[in-house]
Amino acid sequence: MADVQLIPSAAIDQNKWNKCILAHEEGMIYHHCFYLDALCDHWIGLVVDDYNAVMPLPWRKKLGIRYLYTPPFLQQTGLIGETNEVTREKIKETIFRSFTYGDMYLNWKNRSFDTTTKEKTNLIIDLNVAYDQLSSNYKKDLIYNLTKAGKAQLLYEKDKDFSFVIQHYKHYYGNRIPHVRNKDYEKLERLCNDLQERNKLEIRIVRKNNKEIVAAALLMKDQRRLYNIINITTAQGRDIEANHFLYDRIMHEFAESALLFDFEGSELPGVKQFYEKFSPIYQPYYHWHFNQLPWPIRLLKR
Repeated sequence: MADVQLIPSAAIDQNKWNKCILAHEEGMIYHHCFYLDALCDHWIGLVVDDYNAVMPLPWRKKLGIRYLYTPPFLQQTGLIGETNEVTREKIKETIFRSFTYGDMYLNWKNRSFDTTTKEKTNLIIDLNVAYDQLSSNYKKDLIYNLTKAGKAQLLYEKDKDFSFVIQHYKHYYGNRIPHVRNKDYEKLERLCNDLQERNKLEIRIVRKNNKEIVAAALLMKDQRRLYNIINITTAQGRDIEANHFLYDRIMHEFAESALLFDFEGSELPGVKQFYEKFSPIYQPYYHWHFNQLPWPIRLLKR
């Protein structure tokens, strides 16, 4: 029988934890200790045996009750490492002893973690091929829009100003995601500063006529993936298809890089349709929700 324990984040052996993340293909940038420390209000590490498998458990407390959640800008957590069905049942029993409510997004290999999980959209592109091969799979309307963008005197550039992208994202889209609070954006800025020092942050912008920025993307990078964390497009940028141009240039820049480009979703029809123009691969992740709160609190939180 596997040994399963919950370890406070401050007491985790970070070398062993991160080694487990790096050793398994479902290990992603979100699962590293520094990422969790930056974005989670609190988190506990579930550890199987001697870090043979790990599972980050972000948590908050309300009305004296601790519950599991997924922080903004952290798409998927879940179990990382090899486990059997018996161990997974023990993992869930361990979680249920400490948490009576949870609303989490599990990683793409956690399909069999629980029968109640629901599939969520994620789209990826394998960049380990030449740009000509990538672009040969573009949908017709993407090719048309790139032709239109090519007439708009657009310039693709590297940049380092992550604060600009974050603040403009908040300005353009903040009202659509009210659950993302000011302190969440502040946490993201601190994380980006750390990632920039680690050489794991990429900012790409598009200028019109070598002047104003009309589109931008904030990307994070690890040894396996390039993560599409934030994207902004101005009204002028939409008119001239600047976002199509931006992502085409990203594909061109990182082609043959042995990375996966992770679009990070989306369930929003318009966003999903935009990503699908690049002919990505569907790689779902999973929503796990459980509610064992005492009655009548259970009725208030579904």
